[in-house]
Amino acid sequence: MRNVTEETLTKAVLDTISKDADPRFREIMTGLIKHLHEFALETNLSKEEWLSAIEFLYQTGKKNHAKPERVYPAIRYARPVFDGRHDFQPRQ
Repeated sequence: MRNVTEETLTKAVLDTISKDADPRFREIMTGLIKHLHEFALETNLSKEEWLSAIEFLYQTGKKNHAKPERVYPAIRYARPVFDGRHDFQPRQ
């Protein structure tokens, strides 16, 4: 990723997703990456804050990999969505 700028970073990361990836996986990862990059810019996230957040998620997953229901309180959104108890409609 040489010569990557703030304006080209998101595209550069998206280009790393295999063109052969499952279409749904590609859609999910594309959305996640775009939202994370927008969030980082919007909040003026520092490198230290980013690394701290990644470490938190890593440690949460590591401690609870056998019991995913313990991870959900840290995320707050996933459980109702995965259980089908929501009226969330994706944006068109």
